[in-house]
Amino acid sequence: MGKTNISTYFVILLLLSGLMSAAQEELRTFILDPGELYSTYEFSPAGREQIIASLGAEKFNAINNACRENQWPVGISSLDNRTAAKEKITQYHTDVVFVFGEKTILEIKPSSNTHMPADMQSDESFYFVIGSAGLGSSKPVVEESQISEEEYYEAFFPQVAIIDPGQIMSHYKFKENEANDIKEQLGEEGYTFINSNCRESSFPDGMNTLAKRLITRESIMKFNAFLVAESGDFSIIEITPEENTHMPEEMIPSTTFYLVIRSKGIEIMD
Repeated sequence: MGKTNISTYFVILLLLSGLMSAAQEELRTFILDPGELYSTYEFSPAGREQIIASLGAEKFNAINNACRENQWPVGISSLDNRTAAKEKITQYHTDVVFVFGEKTILEIKPSSNTHMPADMQSDESFYFVIGSAGLGSSKPVVEESQISEEEYYEAFFPQVAIIDPGQIMSHYKFKENEANDIKEQLGEEGYTFINSNCRESSFPDGMNTLAKRLITRESIMKFNAFLVAESGDFSIIEITPEENTHMPEEMIPSTTFYLVIRSKGIEIMD
């Protein structure tokens, strides 16, 4: 399977930042800036679904129940306490649980933090949602023996089949909440990149008008496409030149483009 523009961008971003969640046991991630902590974080519906799909409902519930300051040890349970303990917070031993958009979920396990002051310890694991910019890592890259870029790509950007091209929304303008959903999943740059490449002007010549799409409907269903984001009842799929050399000449894209499509118009492939 080839590598696509936006998905490769995010894999590289995670590799360079040392935050690839599937390789978390091999990383030594630490809190660099406690000011990036979210003390009362509320997950959006899209964020909730994304985490449940990856980690399961039980793990999500554990995170959701213990990622707010009223569930944290007393020594960090208020802004005043965290300000006073700012340097000590950076000494927590943390495990990366999940990365979404520009945020990271950290687990703080009791067994890994017996070195901390008593009022900063807990009998049960608790969680931080933190801006990824507030993290550092003692390992700059993931070693070759760990999860590969290809494995990460396949897990988080599954291949899909277009089963109903009539569900493509070629002139769709994202609402504010939908834009926020996409930003939460892929970050600000990811949203901007998609928003600039999901209109008819970015489509191949064979499908850049409704009239042409009606004619090439069967060909559109043969695209190799990948799911990169979802919001509400629609999905965003990515189509690249290197994955679609089998297509008719007028359907081969010159650059990567995206389709905003109602989710009922695609199926995730095994």
